[in-house]
Amino acid sequence: MPVAEAHRPQRASGLRNALANVLGLLVPLAVYLGATPVLVHGLGAAQFGVLTLFVAAILLVSSFDLGLSTGGVRALGRCLPPAEPAGFLAVATELWSALLLLGICFAVLVYLTGDALFGLVGVDVHALGEFGTLALPLAILFGFCSAAFAAIPRAMEMFVGLTVIQVLAGSLNWLGAVVLVRSGFGLEAVLLWFAAISGGACLALAWWANRLVGGFHMMPVVHFPALRHSFSFSLHAFLGQAASMGIYHADKFLVAHFLGAAAAGYYGLASSLAFRFLTLVAALSGFVFPRAVRLAESGDTTGLRETYLRASRYVLLISWPVLVVALSLGIVFLRFWVGDEVAEAVGPVLQVLLVAYFVAALSVVASQIFNGLGNARIGALFSVLGGAVNLVACLLLLPHWGVQGAALASLLSMLQVFGYTAALHRNLSLATWPFAGLWLRIFAASLVPLALLWPGVRWVDSWLGLFGLGFAGWLGFYAAWFCLRFADAGDRAMLLRVGGFISRDLRS
Repeated sequence: MPVAEAHRPQRASGLRNALANVLGLLVPLAVYLGATPVLVHGLGAAQFGVLTLFVAAILLVSSFDLGLSTGGVRALGRCLPPAEPAGFLAVATELWSALLLLGICFAVLVYLTGDALFGLVGVDVHALGEFGTLALPLAILFGFCSAAFAAIPRAMEMFVGLTVIQVLAGSLNWLGAVVLVRSGFGLEAVLLWFAAISGGACLALAWWANRLVGGFHMMPVVHFPALRHSFSFSLHAFLGQAASMGIYHADKFLVAHFLGAAAAGYYGLASSLAFRFLTLVAALSGFVFPRAVRLAESGDTTGLRETYLRASRYVLLISWPVLVVALSLGIVFLRFWVGDEVAEAVGPVLQVLLVAYFVAALSVVASQIFNGLGNARIGALFSVLGGAVNLVACLLLLPHWGVQGAALASLLSMLQVFGYTAALHRNLSLATWPFAGLWLRIFAASLVPLALLWPGVRWVDSWLGLFGLGFAGWLGFYAAWFCLRFADAGDRAMLLRVGGFISRDLRS
């Protein structure tokens, strides 16, 4: 069944996709939160640190895809029916072939240099076991292939099926690790399990992508005429995302190098929690990029402005109350979650990283719009700047301030996003501070949750009390937002739409 005739929706729903993506974030997060204490105590701090570095390495190496993941979504989006259905299939085949080739190259490179790479961060490769060293190359290969298949539903704004697969894979990773550790298996088995789940997710994504387009050629090709047209865009996107991954994950390896794998594991706990801000915003705004591609292709500048302003508004209104609750209750949460000793070491780091990742999240929608416009160059420049700041600050601060120095370096590296968003405002002919009034109202509404959270945190002595207080603070922000009449017509309409989606899902 050709892609022109089938699975393309009449009009993709940004709200439905955002809700699906957020649910896809929350479920694996809940599993991760439940699994982490078991893994920390079952594996020990040092081996849990190695697992943290393993996951970070997969994400970091996968970012070296020459920008094909981002460029491929844009190339696919420009060929969507009724424009060029045959071109869509051609781009899909080229993208799969190119990422497969890159995945093989990086998997072989990591396998051959594994001893040296692990040695740089103070990890004894023999501790991984006879087969544990194979896990990272295999997971990297499957990750590259998965990116090729995931680009198809992303370009078509078909996020629900994609989210289901990612939720299952993320949940099975941590649930399986818990079962293995409790059954007496060690780090080697856990690493191999992660690699196996990566392979299963790759197969599931291949099936879903093939179903969406009605079948495309899986036999790899060696010529890439369609991708060559977007190579400049992809290269700049690659520089940007590689630098961004350096900002978000390289600090773990520097912590391991200076302070050891155990410190990297503790730092990774705080970083993993704070990084959820970025994934939350990415989940909320994932539909913006393919939509921006279509709007840019049609020359609809007004639509681009409206998409940017409205998406940025909702990102702030959703992420800011979460930040207020997380900063107020984060250390108490850590005490209940991983114990007083770890909480004392990790708590201040978590608070700095929460602010750092919130600042980084402010640029996500802008990045989606810039990429939709075909301008990945400016994002690359700012990301490289942030990566350089992070590297230099880590080298200067880590030896003296330890993990708190790494957190501060991360925050400093994120500050470049203000220049990046200002550049987009100029590009779209917006005011320099288009959200100034929104920020003032947000700060005013935040007084209500803070009045609940700051005194209440001293009385929390159970998980029930913690979640109850957090929910009250979160809900208090929105009560203030609507009672003080800060909500505009779009906010009220969105609330009704969300309620409509939930009620229909409950009835069905």
